[in-house]
Amino acid sequence: MTRLTTSLSGFTWTNGATPNTSASNTKTGVYIEGLSNGFAITVPADTNLKRVKVYAGLYGSRSRFQASLSDFSAAPFIDTSLNNVYGNSLAAYTVNFAAASSGQSLTIRYTADALYDQTYGNVTIEAATLTQPVAVPQSLSVVASAFDLKLVTDTGFNYTVEFTDSLTPADWQVFTNFSGTGNLLNVLDTNLPGLTNRFYRVHMQ
Repeated sequence: MTRLTTSLSGFTWTNGATPNTSASNTKTGVYIEGLSNGFAITVPADTNLKRVKVYAGLYGSRSRFQASLSDFSAAPFIDTSLNNVYGNSLAAYTVNFAAASSGQSLTIRYTADALYDQTYGNVTIEAATLTQPVAVPQSLSVVASAFDLKLVTDTGFNYTVEFTDSLTPADWQVFTNFSGTGNLLNVLDTNLPGLTNRFYRVHMQ
């Protein structure tokens, strides 16, 4: 394994762990040459939805990216589309995952599936991030006799907004479904027959 200092892509981050709490336009990474050689990353998994992004590359090869859960509660994700016979290629892989139980793990393997340059053909890892996507309500207000819910959404997830007029007992009903865009969205509920109270909750998957 060799350190790469001239990556084609640069990265900037903050709130990192010790010793690197932040970085600006760093172009470092690591690469390894040879058929079937590569990297493995293991991250914790449980029933909470999480997202891991891996920034990878290659030179003179075809790569294989595989992500699998330790409890086999979902089929492994496999991709071999990153391919370059003569030069470099880059990709950002995004895996949204949750296990069927706590105490599990997600393992990512990124290896060289084929070599076109038998001497220098390699696969590269430049960065990886792990986050826990959440539905983030920004505000809930009454506007022109309607409840206006402002919600920050995340691309790649589906959202369901439910409501109930009483929590004793709660009778949750689906109000609307939509796909996340990565932007702030407005959910406007105008069906309020004389109501002054209404409760909402948001599911994402």
